[in-house]
Amino acid sequence: METERTKKRRQNLSYNALRGIAALGIFFSHMSYLKASDTQFWSGLYTFFMRYGSVCTSFFYILSGFLAVYTWRNSTFRDYITRKLKKIYPLVFCVLVLAVALDYVMSGNAVINEGDSAGSAQWWFNILMGVTMLKAFVPYESTFYSFHGPSWYLSGLVVFWVLAYFIVPKLVGAITDIKDNQNAKDNLLNYNNLLNHSNQKLAVRGVTVICALAYAAQAAICIYIDVKQLSDIRLWATYVNPWFRIFGECFLGMIIACHIEDMKLAKNSSGKLKVFALVFAFAVILLKNVMSTSLWSAWIYALPISLLLISFYNDEGKVAGVLKAKPLQFLGDISFELYMTHAFVYEGLPIAVGIVSTDLKRWLVYHAGTRFVITLVLAIVFAWMVKVVFGLERKKGSSKIGISV
Repeated sequence: METERTKKRRQNLSYNALRGIAALGIFFSHMSYLKASDTQFWSGLYTFFMRYGSVCTSFFYILSGFLAVYTWRNSTFRDYITRKLKKIYPLVFCVLVLAVALDYVMSGNAVINEGDSAGSAQWWFNILMGVTMLKAFVPYESTFYSFHGPSWYLSGLVVFWVLAYFIVPKLVGAITDIKDNQNAKDNLLNYNNLLNHSNQKLAVRGVTVICALAYAAQAAICIYIDVKQLSDIRLWATYVNPWFRIFGECFLGMIIACHIEDMKLAKNSSGKLKVFALVFAFAVILLKNVMSTSLWSAWIYALPISLLLISFYNDEGKVAGVLKAKPLQFLGDISFELYMTHAFVYEGLPIAVGIVSTDLKRWLVYHAGTRFVITLVLAIVFAWMVKVVFGLERKKGSSKIGISV
């Protein structure tokens, strides 16, 4: 049976809010029209800050690895993967169908499908990669950004889920035969003795070595791409790269979860540490303004994101109290829906307005700041509506951190 201590641990509202903030960061990064704004405030805000919101993808991957261990419970593989896919695939599939339909109607619009004509072999291949959620493993922008660009993120996540089923039990000591344990589905594992058994220690060390090698390899790839000026593959290799996302970032999250119970810093985190973690994370992001090298890409965010997870682990104090505010919790609750649907809003708004009035469209395009505010509000409302329609609202008292996406 789930203990009160475990329930408290699984209801980390700070993580939920940080997830919502990260989703907003990714949304901000797509507001590129602000760069051309005649208003210095909006152009400067995007140029020096908002466009770097895409780095928040690293937070989602590391958090997913953390939650794989943090919320683990025994089950059969079928039950485990079904439970995971039920949380995301209905929306993923509907988003893909809508994008394909729009692309077909618009005869292969370059914005939707990277310029591949509807009905071509490449078009069908991109659909297959979208249905299977594996498109990020194809290192061509015409595929990994096809139809619905943000969904590339799911490729690494789904493959990690499969790997996690076989790895996490060894990390937490769940080496029992699930078929022989009638109560396995309801049992959450005891974290007090997480690293006591030698096999567990060996497993944690193995994951740590793989993670370290992945980060080292990614750093080497970034240097090589800069030296050779390989601009064609730079986006995939330094940002999308699902192999690094899995074996680097997701594995890092698992390592943090394995050790966090033994960290005094995590259990007794002060308000000052929480503030420092937030400021440090923003500072590292802002340094991209002066760091043009590929080295300042996904792999560099391991330290600030790890510090965020550690400092907000106890979910206590005034700073954590701010994150527990209803607006931030609401953003956390709709974070996945916002991530998956915001592209339709920011791309569709000018089109919809143009149908009503050409002059109104010109006004909207000219007033970039107003367009941004309207887009933000509509994206949040639309994400909430999607959440309601798909029946994904959490029941009262359920875990705020149970969905590792």
